[in-house]
Amino acid sequence: MECPHDDPVVEMGEFLNQYDRDVFWLYADASCDADRSSVIEAALLSHNESLIADITELVKSIATDVLPANMHAIMSASNSIGMFAPVTQFFATISEGHGAPCGHGNAYIVSYPGGNILCSVPSRITPVEESLEQDDGHFASWDYEYTTGTVSESSAPVYVLHGIAGTTSFCGLHSALQPLAKARTVRYIYRPAFPEVPVISTHRSIQGYGVYLDIKNMEYRNVDDSSSSEEAASLADKGAGEVNFEEGEEVAGLVFSTLHERKPQLSQELGILREQLINSDEGGTEMKMWKMLDLGLQTAYAITSSSDPVRSMNDILLNFPKHASSLSSSRVRPALQKELQRWYGNVAGLIPSNSLFVNGIRLDLAGSTFNLFSLIGHIQREIKSLGYLHSQGVDSDVKRELLSIAAGLSGQRTRGGMPPITRVDVSKGGKHVISFLNNLEKDPQYKRLPKTVKQLLQPAWNLHAVQRNLYTLVAVVDPVSAAGASMISQLQGMYQQQYPIRIGIALACQNTAAGTDGSAGSEDACRLFSHIKEMYGPHAGVKFLTTLANHIETMAEDLFSPTGSAVDPTAIATSPDALQARLLSVDQAIDIYTSVVSQVQKSWTQKDKYSQDAKDILSKRLQSDFVANSTQYCTHRGLPANSYALNGIVRPSYDISSGIMQLLGREQYILSQMVRKGKITDKTKSIYNAILENSVTYPRFHALVDEVTPDYMDTTLPEFSKLIRDTPFFHNGGGVDAGVCGEVHDGGIYNTTLVRFPVTAHGMRSAVAVLEWLLSNIQEASDGDATCAADSSFMYSHRVSFIPTLPASPSSSSSDMLAVLAAFLSSSQMQTLQDARAFKLLLEKFIVADPVEDCVRAMELSFPKNPSVSRVVSTILSDSGELLTSSAETKEILRKLSIISASFESLAALGDSANSDNSIIVYNARVLVVPSDQSPLHELDLPLLAGVEETRMGAKLAALLRANEYITNEDAKLPYTGEQYLALSGFCGRYATSSGYSRMDVLEIIKESGGYDLDDLPSHMLSIPPLADISSAAQSILSEVSDSDENSSDSDVSLVFVFDPLSRAGQRAATLIQFIQNQLRLPQIVILSPEMEITEFPLQNFFRFVSNPTSPTAQFKNLPKQHTLTVRIDSPEAWNVQSYRAVQDIDNLKCDSRMCGDITGSENTAVSYKIKNLLIAGQCFENINTNPTPPNGLQLVLNTRGENGVTKFSDTLVMQNLGYFQLHANPGLFALNLADGRAAALYTIDGSSGAVSEFGVSIAVRSFADSVMHLYVSKKPGMEHMSLLDDAESDEPQAKSGGMWDSFSGIFGKKSAAVTTSGDDDSTIHVFSLATGQVYERLLRIMMLSVVKRTSAPVKFWLFEYYLSPSFKQTVDAMCKEYGFTVGYVTYKWPEWLTQQTEKQRIIWGYKILFLDVLFPLDVKKVIYVDADQVVRSDLKELWNMDLQGKPYAYTPFCDSRQETLGFQFWRQGYWADHLRGKPYHISALYVVDLQVFRQQAIGDKLRAVYDSLAKDPNSLANLDQDLPNYAQHVVPIHSLPQEWLWCETWCSEKSKKKAKTIDLCNNPLHKEPKLDMARRVINGTLFKESWVELDEEIKRVISTAGISIVE
Repeated sequence: MECPHDDPVVEMGEFLNQYDRDVFWLYADASCDADRSSVIEAALLSHNESLIADITELVKSIATDVLPANMHAIMSASNSIGMFAPVTQFFATISEGHGAPCGHGNAYIVSYPGGNILCSVPSRITPVEESLEQDDGHFASWDYEYTTGTVSESSAPVYVLHGIAGTTSFCGLHSALQPLAKARTVRYIYRPAFPEVPVISTHRSIQGYGVYLDIKNMEYRNVDDSSSSEEAASLADKGAGEVNFEEGEEVAGLVFSTLHERKPQLSQELGILREQLINSDEGGTEMKMWKMLDLGLQTAYAITSSSDPVRSMNDILLNFPKHASSLSSSRVRPALQKELQRWYGNVAGLIPSNSLFVNGIRLDLAGSTFNLFSLIGHIQREIKSLGYLHSQGVDSDVKRELLSIAAGLSGQRTRGGMPPITRVDVSKGGKHVISFLNNLEKDPQYKRLPKTVKQLLQPAWNLHAVQRNLYTLVAVVDPVSAAGASMISQLQGMYQQQYPIRIGIALACQNTAAGTDGSAGSEDACRLFSHIKEMYGPHAGVKFLTTLANHIETMAEDLFSPTGSAVDPTAIATSPDALQARLLSVDQAIDIYTSVVSQVQKSWTQKDKYSQDAKDILSKRLQSDFVANSTQYCTHRGLPANSYALNGIVRPSYDISSGIMQLLGREQYILSQMVRKGKITDKTKSIYNAILENSVTYPRFHALVDEVTPDYMDTTLPEFSKLIRDTPFFHNGGGVDAGVCGEVHDGGIYNTTLVRFPVTAHGMRSAVAVLEWLLSNIQEASDGDATCAADSSFMYSHRVSFIPTLPASPSSSSSDMLAVLAAFLSSSQMQTLQDARAFKLLLEKFIVADPVEDCVRAMELSFPKNPSVSRVVSTILSDSGELLTSSAETKEILRKLSIISASFESLAALGDSANSDNSIIVYNARVLVVPSDQSPLHELDLPLLAGVEETRMGAKLAALLRANEYITNEDAKLPYTGEQYLALSGFCGRYATSSGYSRMDVLEIIKESGGYDLDDLPSHMLSIPPLADISSAAQSILSEVSDSDENSSDSDVSLVFVFDPLSRAGQRAATLIQFIQNQLRLPQIVILSPEMEITEFPLQNFFRFVSNPTSPTAQFKNLPKQHTLTVRIDSPEAWNVQSYRAVQDIDNLKCDSRMCGDITGSENTAVSYKIKNLLIAGQCFENINTNPTPPNGLQLVLNTRGENGVTKFSDTLVMQNLGYFQLHANPGLFALNLADGRAAALYTIDGSSGAVSEFGVSIAVRSFADSVMHLYVSKKPGMEHMSLLDDAESDEPQAKSGGMWDSFSGIFGKKSAAVTTSGDDDSTIHVFSLATGQVYERLLRIMMLSVVKRTSAPVKFWLFEYYLSPSFKQTVDAMCKEYGFTVGYVTYKWPEWLTQQTEKQRIIWGYKILFLDVLFPLDVKKVIYVDADQVVRSDLKELWNMDLQGKPYAYTPFCDSRQETLGFQFWRQGYWADHLRGKPYHISALYVVDLQVFRQQAIGDKLRAVYDSLAKDPNSLANLDQDLPNYAQHVVPIHSLPQEWLWCETWCSEKSKKKAKTIDLCNNPLHKEPKLDMARRVINGTLFKESWVELDEEIKRVISTAGISIVE
């Protein structure tokens, strides 16, 4: 794999910058050493390619000096495989507009603001008026900023140095800028650039991809039969030659290199024997099932019993067809079989197979997203992260436990990867509040259900229904809200459909206030419900709620969806109050009450009485026990309105339907395990209680309890210690302020809470709640002494710090309050509990908005002898009682507070949560955001959240630290402190979540669940040491590395492989294990998990993964000659790979008497590929804050900016499938925009994972590693109800399609958008086709020529590029010049989320049909697909202009006029006949697609949905490209073309041939005639102006005239 050779200086710099920016600047300094600088300058500025190797070694030596020893192997390997090759091209692209302003090769500075170019550093730096932000277009996150640990002054200008590190001009400017950056006078940024220095273009080899040689199915002989005299040379004439045996290669159990060493005189005989064994038919894939049954076990044993298991693994798995026969003859070892049965019985279900775990982070070895560069990046980050623990003196045993704690935090140690479940006891306090609709244990309608819980042990494909209350659902409903009404309707539906769930409803009676305009409030509905339930029974109460809900839903539809589309209750909740109030008035509530009671009592004459009863209930406003109890219940349990809980698992959502089945499925699994372990039996009285007793259960809910990825403060930064040192704390004793609670509990460990709150009523209430929590754990005796309370939430002593800030819109009083609070907090570094009480009183006074001076005086009166209070009063109040907020002392206090606040925000990495109106609570480094638009913290929330954190991590971490000691720099051992406890809490929290991946402690799971001794691994597990077979010299070097003051990397990175050896993942794994062992030098655990029985030959291919710096190619040797092989590249998802050099037919590789090598006398064939593009993949959503949905059909354009303005590089549509989009790019800087037209008219970009500017979303393409970007859009004001339809003037809802097809389209979405055309000439006819292999390329050329000869309009061919050979593209260029047509090449990377195909032919079929909406540029309105093996006899303009009657595409039905093949037409009977229901089955060899309609109706989304649902069954879609559109034609109608548009000899009679407009050479199942023989015979005679042979000869003359030499 090749790409332009890049600058080794830049590549190494990028590696070091990604590892640690400070290390990069050490590298930059070292490169400016005189001797080193001269080498760099001589090579790069003189463009001396011969010196590139010298530079490569030079930069490696520099990097070795500045890197820790445990990064040396990673550094060497990553640069050897070309990991950072795109970086040089990226920087060269973005700086090329500057040219060389300071001379050839000389570095220069661009200063901002202004963008002025400087060739030297000015003697005087002029401050700027406004600070510049990152990603504002002048500099970005990918630049290299010189940091000093302190923030530059806001007035500091930005100086961006462009040049090549190590050159004389760079070093001069660098040395001048360094002191200015250290003094914070400038912000110094470096950006690699090449001022008129050409990039070395010798083409380097890139690694990190795989190559398959698949054994091809040759049922039909689709091989080119033409040959030249040179290529026809017989293999027999090549001579015997010297026989070479590869060291260690094993064939049929024989190691021929060893045999040759012992018997060199038998060299020729051994060679013949080896050749015969390799090419033995028995060694092929046609093996009897009984013989392959134990292949998995036999392969595992062959690997694990080998003296060199890594080498054996690679030899066997990468060349499996050669070894299958001998393996199948080996004996299965009973011990291995027993161990694997134990593995599958106890552990396998808990750990995903075909995985590599990097310190618990799972990488999928089987998926298309696997990427070697990402793997190295993971390892690099792990080593960097764990370096912090070394710096803290953490020994290896403690470190291992810390990583286990972190794995537990990421939620991957429970039940095979499911996150841990937290529950709330929602039954507590609900006795008179919750109204249950049913009881499965007592109600008669459930008597038919099985009674025993052992039913849960039976295999389950659906939910088990048992006559027990297995699932208890409690919904907390605001009865007068749209969301509440929706919930009641959903619950009623579940009840009527007899879901095996006990359903209860609790009412939120204080959620919606009654309006002055007569609208009903929550309390009104609660009072009516309570009375009707009490007087007329539970059934009447439920009927009242359901009738109320029906009324509200009807009103909501009328008010918010007059078109009849679905109503979103969330959107209603944010609509104006006046509209919401119209959902239910008091009078309407009374009418509903009256109607329900009349029906229940069957007394229609008493309506007036019932109505008056309702009015009395609402008007008297007497104390309602039900309302009080309900309010207290919701408050104490922390349950928000319109939420629900299933078995105590709370979900704060009204949408029960979308989430309940997933919850039920998980609960059923948990219940079955509890039954299996005897924790639930038929005698268990309450299953609900049993579940809570065996779960992590809390007395109260808070949304932060269920945070999927909680945030933690970055305690690893140097600024953290300074923040803790500078911040004043209140203490309840212990660790720092000895006494009270600390001596009893902590042993040196104490809890820390930091509170940043705005000086608003909301913020101060949250601060007061924290103080109440702190003080609640201290009990004062009558003599004033403090003692520890018994509150279990305080396991250790506690300290709390408060950081008040101004709100976003401060008033004069808030500024005064901030000054008072700051003065109080600065009065003492360690404040007492009495100080805390005084501070609490001050906040409470501020909340009620008393004058600030009065609040201070009130505090003074309440605490007259408190020294802190006295200091505050003297600081903040004058003798006359006036505030001294402008004094120098107060200003200095506020300045220090602002520094603390800024440091807090930086360490907490708040991002969008930094809103100054939000309160931020940091408990033991856990960051909790209390938004200003939600309820402030309640006093009960703090012990809950503290308890959650103690359960998740705190208790385990504290116990670990108390039982161990840390090692100082002087090698002394000391007890861990409270500050270290806080720091390590932050480390574990961020380590568990900052990677964006969950972690699974695989070895711990193996030990706990399987009972394995990790020091004595079972026979199917291997411990692979680094550098297993290195020389003694290398061993000595490794020993020196291990003995260095840095811990070696093998103690930092745990690599665990779990895979089935006879899988494609196993093939990848084998090469990775070897790469990691030899190149990265890391230890590994390998767990082989083979299938116990094999029923289908597993690996019908040979495989190589290119990852060896000394041999950067995929080499296949000694391949069997009886097979025909086809090449398939396994490249990272972001690569668009194309072949650019190949002599042989890479779709039909075979060594025989006709051809066996690129040149006569050789058996070697070479194929070269290049990376043509790097792909940008992403997801796009609208309404991200309410109801995220993909805006399917939204048109996106990727632009570049250059001297000629903005240029479109590529475009695409957003799919409904996950909002996915894919764009072609190259290393460089791009802007992603909405396409002009309807997309830009309706939508605006709200945000993205890239920076958003006036030019669009900035995207830097600079890496081989895969990354998914996110784009967020929203409708423009006034466009909310407009849809992305084909006609801008028509925004009316479309008719719904019914039946089963809605379930398919509903999987991924609904409608799509129109395509904006470019206004190109509509006369051009666009023809799409694809081919692979020389025979089909030969046929394709003939098809193209026949189209051009017969068509009366300009033709442009769109050819799928990936499978085309370089020589074919050369010949097509010649044909374009000769015949005047044009060609465009298209390609698309199969998305990882769409069910993958592995057989090459099926992949090609998929590309014919699955991506038609995104394959072509958006301005292509229509396309005609023509198979490569066709000849066109008519003008395609006729087909182009045909009216498709509104259908998206048109196909020709299969002929049925040839009687002898009718029996092969499977669609005439059985399943297909029933499914088609009289519709024709069409052939896919020719079809026309109206891309406008196709995109408008989201046909691509629908086809992908149907495909994905069917493709999971390997026996479905046998003819993928043909079966899929025919199967889907009930939802995606097909326009049937006249029969004459496609004639095929297999299905059509000879009589109909004369009317045929196209002739297709489809295969005939009766006689499997070679394709070219059929072409010569069928396309011949008087019906044709030129025979196939004549067309073929004409093309050959054109190719020959162009001087192109091809092999056919």
